[in-house]
Amino acid sequence: LTVAENVAYGLKAKKCPKDQIPGKVEEALELVQIGKLKDRKPNELSGGQLQRVCIARAVACEPQLILFDEAISSLDAHTQVQVMDLLKELKEKLGLTYVFITHDLTSVTYLCDEVMFLYKGRITEHIPVSRIAQTTDVYARKLLDSIIEFDEEYDDEMDVKGSKESA
Repeated sequence: LTVAENVAYGLKAKKCPKDQIPGKVEEALELVQIGKLKDRKPNELSGGQLQRVCIARAVACEPQLILFDEAISSLDAHTQVQVMDLLKELKEKLGLTYVFITHDLTSVTYLCDEVMFLYKGRITEHIPVSRIAQTTDVYARKLLDSIIEFDEEYDDEMDVKGSKESA
């Protein structure tokens, strides 16, 4: 399937009227900034472009909620930021709700309003992202503690050394 056919697939499955499909496909592809790629095949796309096709397919169906399961984990850091920016923009523009399944707490704090920690299939804590550092759950604490903490004094020292070396 081409990019356009891939996005149209969801609309056909939803029994969208055939005469509305091309316009909805075009609109969805433009929303995710890949309109020019509509005739390409998946093997001709980068990982970030493929992810945008998936997002376009979901958005074209005009959902209230979209489930993302490790949606950015296979992408390089730069592309992850681009996709998260796109998701944030679409969330605000279209009034979407996301269920974002991930182990990447950086993306959680960037994109989400609330976080649920699950352990062995059970919700162990549900808190606003703004309070994520105050979690009391043992498993959630271990996840948070596994993130590298940077020493501000060391950072300041490195900034000074770096600026001297580059001068």
